Amino acid sequence: MIKTYKYKLRLSKSQSQRLVQWLGATRYLYNVALETKIEAYRKLGKNVTRFDLQKELPEIKRYLPWMKDVNAQSLQCVLKRLDEAYKSFFRGGGFPRFAKKDNGVARRWRSIEFPQNVALENNKIWLPKIGYVNYYKSRDFNGIIKTTKITKEIDGWYISLSCDCEQNLSFPVSENQVIGLDMGVAHFLTTSDGEMIDNPKWFQSYSRNLRLLQRSVARKQKGGGNRKKEVYKLGKIHSKIKRKRSDHNHKLSTRIVRENSLIAVEDLKLKNMTRSAKGTVENPGTMVKQKSGLNRSMLDLGAGSFFSMLEYKAQYCGRDLVKVDPKYTSQTCHQCNHRSKENRKTPSQFACVKCGHTSNADYNAAVNILQAGRSVLLSANVEGCPRASGKNL
Repeated sequence: MIKTYKYKLRLSKSQSQRLVQWLGATRYLYNVALETKIEAYRKLGKNVTRFDLQKELPEIKRYLPWMKDVNAQSLQCVLKRLDEAYKSFFRGGGFPRFAKKDNGVARRWRSIEFPQNVALENNKIWLPKIGYVNYYKSRDFNGIIKTTKITKEIDGWYISLSCDCEQNLSFPVSENQVIGLDMGVAHFLTTSDGEMIDNPKWFQSYSRNLRLLQRSVARKQKGGGNRKKEVYKLGKIHSKIKRKRSDHNHKLSTRIVRENSLIAVEDLKLKNMTRSAKGTVENPGTMVKQKSGLNRSMLDLGAGSFFSMLEYKAQYCGRDLVKVDPKYTSQTCHQCNHRSKENRKTPSQFACVKCGHTSNADYNAAVNILQAGRSVLLSANVEGCPRASGKNL
């Protein structure tokens, strides 16, 4: 399987300056290539492919000698990136935009790719045309490097090494250790074992600082040095929120995967759930302010990244992750299977109108998710699914 290791680089001043120049060169190439494609289609009705653009790279280097300093394969990756942006547009995404410089918060262009010729030697990383660079070894590396990406973030340069590695089956676990997970806003997570994990509310805890800094930025003159300083402070806070959220989700997902052989979660459509309720001029939405606050709270959870972590860690450790239909999990009694809207008395209280069973609403939903996950996995066993074979649940 493919796994990515991310480390912070310890660059010398000359290495850092060179990467900044490379970042500017690749951004320039992306914009020129995009303009070429737009003009060719507008004037000639012709589509210029990625391979047509690659053939022009030697000519570009002849007229722009400073472009020769950039790794040749990194330049090819820029054109590949533009081609992928066009493919996304034809699948229904937005039209590719011209790349802008990094301003500390809205970072449009901040990465350089190395498809090969990167190696770890003697606790250093070898980069083409850069040489050996130091890095903070935050964890051991294991695997064969496939692709590499260097990213400029608010506090320095980071390297992401995507590698091909084997499964880690060193965490034995009983077949009876199974769990269902229900995500919410009041609690980050409620498990079928009855554990309730508090919502850290990272964004809310820094909301006052963000509000004051945003006001300070708005008062500063655009392009001025004081504005850049305030933008940098604002970017640092956003970076801190992002890392705290990521650290929390990583630790929690690792614990869940290590302790359970089956993990059942809801197959949530997060994009639809966090869609704005504003509506249109003809059909204005209702309770827009309340929905906006709910969307903000849901996005602060980082549910999408948490589910992604669970998925790849379950695959890495040989666990079964089952996604179930989220319909009616909060309205169905896990004791008698009676389904009714009236069962959900309040957001936190569940009381079955048929059998009288009462419990926490999120806990009841987590148990229903686990039961649905067992059924899905059992059906897969009967049909001979290779990944679920041998599981007797």
